[in-house]
Parts: sequence; structure tokens; C-alpha cells
Amino acid sequence: MRVVARVVLASLVLWGCAKSAAERFDEHYEHGWQAYRAGDPREAIEQFREAVDAFPRSPEAHNALGKAYYDVGERDEAIAQYELALHYRPRYPEARNNLGIALLDARDVTGAVAQFREAVEVKPNYGAAQYNLCLGLEILGRLEDADAHCRAAQRLAPTTPGLSGTINRIQMKMTAPAWGE
Repeated sequence: MRVVARVVLASLVLWGCAKSAAERFDEHYEHGWQAYRAGDPREAIEQFREAVDAFPRSPEAHNALGKAYYDVGERDEAIAQYELALHYRPRYPEARNNLGIALLDARDVTGAVAQFREAVEVKPNYGAAQYNLCLGLEILGRLEDADAHCRAAQRLAPTTPGLSGTINRIQMKMTAPAWGE
């Protein structure tokens, strides 16, 4: 009887000391962002993986893990994580924007533009997605549409690096005479 009592007592003590999945998620997710902001994406990957292990259906953790993978050049793994984030929350504009960036980097301009469009549809005041949509549309030669999204980005996020130059470049392309005219 004493042995059973000790086992039960030890189990209760250990159970009380063990962290819940939610506590583990919160801890690793926060540590992941601390590492990411400190410029240590490898440590961020480890922490975000632990967060995903604690809460596998977290779109935020998959998106964050994707960002860290992208920063270390693991584009395919980043894309997979963004897609998981979108599986769990299809209308997640930040994950759509991040997926679009990775697809643009993979030279899938049409796929990237589709993701940026979705991000803007869900969150019209998302300046970064408006700007990224502008860039994708410019690559596709859809200059009027690109200009409209750059103007939207300018209203929403006027300090976006490269925005003024992009607007000027698109304006020049739109007003330049075609060859042979």
C-alpha cells in the first residue's frame, strides 16, 4: 500500500510540474520570435518546430516556421510550411503574402500573384501585399494594374523600401513609346 501511495504521490508531483501543450507552445513560439528578431533563424527554426510539435494545427506557428526556413534559404520547406498554415486557416493574409514571396522567388509569378491577390482580398489595407502584388503584376506586364496596386501600397505604407522607384519605373514603362513607333 505504501508503494502505491508513493507512486501516486510521485505521479501527482510530476504531473503538476509538467507543462501543458499550450504552455509549451507559448514558450517555444515566443522564444522562436525572440531568436528570429535577434537574427538567429536557425534557433528560430528549432523553437518554432517545438511550437508546432506542441500544437500541430497552429497556422501562426507554421507561418513563422516558414519565415525562418525562407531566411536560411530553404525555400521548398518554407513553401510547405506556408501551405500548412493556409490549410489550417485559408483566409490568413500574412501566410498568403509569405507564400507569394516564396513562389516569386521560385519564378512562379502567376502563383505568386494569385497569393498576393488573395491576401489583398482578405485584407485590403495590407500595404506589403499590395506592393508585392504590384511587383508581380509588373513582371507579368500588367502595368495599369501594377500601378494601381503600387498606389494603394503608397497610401497604406508610404515608407516601403523601393516603392517610389517602382512607381517611377512603372510610369516610365507606361508612357514609353513602343519600338517602331
